[in-house]
Amino acid sequence: MAVFETLTPAELARQLRNPEGDAGRAVADRLNETNQAANIKAVSLLGLTAGQHVLEIGFGNGRTVPEVIRQAADIQYTGIDLSDNA
Repeated sequence: MAVFETLTPAELARQLRNPEGDAGRAVADRLNETNQAANIKAVSLLGLTAGQHVLEIGFGNGRTVPEVIRQAADIQYTGIDLSDNA
């Protein structure tokens, strides 16, 4: 992605912490792509059962939510994220 070539290490670190603007959207998209397999594996290791509650901190754009709620019936999911662009 071209955006990574234009960011200084400090700017990239800031975007990784709290994505903002066009650069933040590009960083968030890249994180979602590169972390997808690990996120799905982590969700499967939770061993969720019916009716359990899940709190995901830093859920980004919510791409993992379908994987979480598919694990069992009546999963109660809540996600929070600092970034409006995640």
